[in-house]
Amino acid sequence: MLTLNMKARITKKNHVLQFDLKDVVPDGEYQVLIVLEEIKKSLKLPIRFHKTDTAIDPALNFGREEIYGDNGR
Repeated sequence: MLTLNMKARITKKNHVLQFDLKDVVPDGEYQVLIVLEEIKKSLKLPIRFHKTDTAIDPALNFGREEIYGDNGR
C-alpha cells in the first residue's frame, strides 16, 4: 500500500482534482480512497522586533579570531 499526502485547492469554478504521480506509482489497477480534510488557516502576524539603539564604535573591528578565539569556530 502506498500513501500519498498532497495539498489541493478546490474552488467553485473547478471541482476537478488532478495529481501528477510521475514514476511513483507503477501501471496497474488500484483502489483509490480520497479523504478531504480542511486546512485551517492560521492568522500569521508579522514578527516585530524591538528597535534597539546601540552605541557601538564604528572604528572597532570584530574579526573572526577576536570573536571565536584561535579555533576559528
